[in-house]
Amino acid sequence: MKLLGSYAVADGQVKSVKTITPLNSTYIPEYLLPQMRHLATDSDVFVRTTYARGLVRLADAAITMLELSQATKTNKSELEASGIVEPDYDSMLNEIQAVVEEQATTLLVDPSSQVKRAFLSSVADLCLFFGRQKSNETVLSHIMTYLNDRDWLLRLAFFDGIVDVGAFIGIKAVEEYVLPLMLQALAGEYLPEPRLGTS
Repeated sequence: MKLLGSYAVADGQVKSVKTITPLNSTYIPEYLLPQMRHLATDSDVFVRTTYARGLVRLADAAITMLELSQATKTNKSELEASGIVEPDYDSMLNEIQAVVEEQATTLLVDPSSQVKRAFLSSVADLCLFFGRQKSNETVLSHIMTYLNDRDWLLRLAFFDGIVDVGAFIGIKAVEEYVLPLMLQALAGEYLPEPRLGTS
């Protein structure tokens, strides 16, 4: 529970940020997310479930902090005089996405269906964070495997979440990839089992 308390404090602090200095613009991707990495593999399912629900909020906060730092950028001569090296937007965005992708992938393949269901509760926001290509590569490729899970609650959460994911991956991916697998999963669920000794 101490871990969750730390997460809640960090989440609250991140939400309260209204202004930022160039020195603090890398706080989330370079410090906070790596420090919280262990939550994705914690032995307690409740901790992993809570982190799965909140990862996208931290990712969004990292982007917000990056955008705040870009909006309040001081001129380069002042930065050079102060000795602060401000990272460029694209490299920081890539770093944030890489850290979040690593942790999201860990949560997407978690052995607990409870963690996967929690992850699906914010999957639309995560797709918005990643964009179309990364949503296809990272999110979609993993959540499609949930159709094979024995936990009917996970499959239900998949069907609830895939609607939002479809908006990000595009109609072509839905028609050619998602829909056939969904129909196959639905057909497999309702096929009657053969009875022994009947002709």
